[in-house]
Amino acid sequence: MRRARLILLTILSIAPRGIRAQWQLSGDLGAAVLTQGDVHGAGVMTAGVTLDVAGDHTLLRTSALGARAGNGQAFTSQWVAAGSAITPSWHSWSLVGTGGVGVFTQTSITATNSADLLIQLQAGTAVRGFALGGGWARTSHNDVAIPSQRGVADAWWSFRAERFSAAASVTRTRAVFGESSILVDISRTPANYQDLSAGWRHEGTGWSIGASAGMRGRNGTFSGADGWQSVSATLWAAPHVGVLLDAGRANADFVRGIPRSSYASVGLRIAMRPRVSLADRRATRPRVQVARVDERVRRIELVGLEARRVELIGDFTDWAPVTLERRDARWTLERPIPPGPHRIAIRIDGGEWVAPPSLPRVDDDLAGSVGLITIP
Repeated sequence: MRRARLILLTILSIAPRGIRAQWQLSGDLGAAVLTQGDVHGAGVMTAGVTLDVAGDHTLLRTSALGARAGNGQAFTSQWVAAGSAITPSWHSWSLVGTGGVGVFTQTSITATNSADLLIQLQAGTAVRGFALGGGWARTSHNDVAIPSQRGVADAWWSFRAERFSAAASVTRTRAVFGESSILVDISRTPANYQDLSAGWRHEGTGWSIGASAGMRGRNGTFSGADGWQSVSATLWAAPHVGVLLDAGRANADFVRGIPRSSYASVGLRIAMRPRVSLADRRATRPRVQVARVDERVRRIELVGLEARRVELIGDFTDWAPVTLERRDARWTLERPIPPGPHRIAIRIDGGEWVAPPSLPRVDDDLAGSVGLITIP
């Protein structure tokens, strides 16, 4: 779901240490220019909260967002809770299940409730791969339950600081949005909607930028297709202060009953934990060390790295992400690893998968650019 974004954001991040599950709580408060449902292009006050809980093979996110027009007469709100689980990798193949529930409300309109489930077969790694599957959903509005079915295909590829993604889906539903993009009724005849989209994201030192675009056809044709676009950027002016730019247009979400929206924002983000800023462009360069624990087990350590969460993938993990354990100023992983050269990549605080800077890089046909480490 694409959310209307905000102008002034305050972020509170909490990541407890020493437990296997990682969680993060963030709150948003501010103002934006928003067009959605009964809110039309005026100054809008916004407030939101998001909770993420991540385990080795599971992820749960619950998010709530409210927007109120400056005149106080128009209001929209939405709440979504979604969870996913992935099976252990088998020859780079995994099964992924994602389910969610949601509520969307707006002034003088009956609330829309939704529930959906998506099952996908995934191949590859977090660096490069694709997923293919299908799902079912039910949207309830005006005491009418509207079922829908969809097929989804996703692909992604990361190269150093660049990440590219593409998606295609077909949704079959009888849900109908009115002229103002309000879910109003159930159609007599189901329609098939085809969505195509692509995205790009770049993570620089002290800044990031991303863009996405897509188009929607109906009943097998893209003649007169509807489209959407978004662009966003974050500039870290200081270790705890970032400036955000965000604008775009999102199509209606037939699965969750959320109307079309347009938004534009310029904002301020305050982070509890420091980030590398434009004023201090000294990139974090962790060192990788290897220690012998016993005849079979080796300890991999990342030293000199400030982070909330560090993950590692490699040929000895079957390219499945493994969360490292924090021990004082070191991030460690202990497991049986055969001697010889191995390929690894790391991800810091949910960012992109990259080769550790202190290791030589090699190009891997499956995982892109990775680091080469020798296990004694």
